[in-house]
Amino acid sequence: MPDWIYLLPVGVIMALVVGVLISADLVAALFYRHFARRWLPRDSARTLIDSYRLTVTLTGLVLAFSLLQVQTNFREVSTLVAHEADTLDLAARELQQIGDADALALRWRLIAYGEAIVVEEWPRLAHGGYSARADGMYAELLRLAGGLQSATAD
Repeated sequence: MPDWIYLLPVGVIMALVVGVLISADLVAALFYRHFARRWLPRDSARTLIDSYRLTVTLTGLVLAFSLLQVQTNFREVSTLVAHEADTLDLAARELQQIGDADALALRWRLIAYGEAIVVEEWPRLAHGGYSARADGMYAELLRLAGGLQSATAD
């Protein structure tokens, strides 16, 4: 699938799909009018138009199921993103409640990590990559959080 299609708004994609389907329907109707009626026997022409109707119906079913699958995928991804955001928010609030200077510094690093995930990691995931900076920030957060836990336990 070409990457440029992901940059188009949903309305433009819908207009393109509807335009292609209408164009295909008009081309098929012109083909039937000029070819099938003139050079095919009546029974063969009727079979041709019936097969065309079946093709249009099946195409509509495939499009409907494809739309359903896209909506399901969107909901699943939306749920995962919301869960990840909630986890980061909960961690940031917990760090704020500790009130220690080290915890507040760690909170700001956590916020920067969340921004790196959205700005760097997600666009690269679309192409099968990852953000080395976000991975490094995560490792640093884990290291600092481990130090924070031992300091608060003492």
